[in-house]
Formats: sequence, C-alpha cells, structure tokens
Amino acid sequence: MLNEDRYKEFFCPPLWRQRRIFIKDVLTRFKIKTVLDYGCGEAAVLSYLIPDNDTLIVKMAGIDVCDESLLEAVDRCTPWQTDYEQLRNNPLVIDIYKGLNLNNQNKIKLIFFFFHLGSIGIPDDRFLGYQAIICTEVIEHVFPDVLDSFLDITLGSYQPEILIVTTPNGEYNVNFPDLKYGTEESTFRHDDHKFEWTRDQFETW
Repeated sequence: MLNEDRYKEFFCPPLWRQRRIFIKDVLTRFKIKTVLDYGCGEAAVLSYLIPDNDTLIVKMAGIDVCDESLLEAVDRCTPWQTDYEQLRNNPLVIDIYKGLNLNNQNKIKLIFFFFHLGSIGIPDDRFLGYQAIICTEVIEHVFPDVLDSFLDITLGSYQPEILIVTTPNGEYNVNFPDLKYGTEESTFRHDDHKFEWTRDQFETW
C-alpha cells in the first residue's frame, strides 16, 4: 500500500487535505444545506465539515459497509463538551447508515445522530432530497456489480444538485517507483483497490 505522506514533493498540501478543501469549497459555493457521504468510512469528510459554524449545512448523512470504520465515524462525529456549551448557529443533524443496526443513538440539541440500515448498491428513499452527494476515494474499492448501478442510483434515483466523485488517477502512479507503473509487476496504491483508472477511463465511465 502506498504511503502518500512519503511523497510530499508530489502532494503539497497532502492529497487528503486537498480533497477536503475542494469539497468544502464546492459545497459553500453552491450554498448546499444537505449532504450525503456515499462510502463515508471513518467520517473523515463529515467530521471535517462539522467545525465550521458559519456553514449553511443543517443535515449530513454517511453510509458505509465497514463496522470498524463506522465505529470510528461515530467517535469523530460525537459532540465535544464545548459543543454543548457553545451551540451552533444552525442545529446540525447527522445520520449514519450501515447494514447492521447497532441500536445506538445520541440526541442532543447540537447534533441528532442515528444508526440505520442501508446500502450503497440499493436505492433507498431515505437518501432522496440531499442537495449534494459526496463519494470520495470510494468507487475504486467497489465490486463491479455495485459500481455498475452507482450512477443510475445516485443521479437517476436521488438526483442531487451536486455529485462529487474522486478516485485515484492511475496515470500519476508513474511518479511512485514502488508501484512499478507500466510494467507487468505494477500494483495499485491500496491492496483493496479493484482498479485505478486513467482520466480517459474515468470520463468514459
């Protein structure tokens, strides 16, 4: 697995920071109030958006398939003591969806937080109405049968105003000798990646 932090000359600021800044800027520019993070993992993006008290966002949701990641997501999205003392300008609702109902809920004035059943590969009426859907560094981890339905579900069923999808650019792997790009021994940046597309392949998809 590639450690991006080893290649600061190529990623400055780090890629994860660039992605989150880009997402936040897009949501702000289009005055988005509701956000669904499709494949939220440990809620890295959701938790990045929480501290901004001037944001227009009043509802966020995340869905993922990994129990361990979602437990960390809960931790990242759980209010701090100062959040009880300094309430937001606009109350924020956060929903987390998983195939396993952990039967855990935390309701306060600041954040309304739930676990629900859900799947990224099956249309769900509860995901209707979100103005923006984020899917960052997710599709390369998804099996083909689920990926084939991704655009039909997100754009066809949910019809958000904004859909943000990021995925590694396979062409850029030439900068990482460890990946042996362009050879028969080439590997992906992460062991779980099913593919790493070129820009043309992404546009075709």
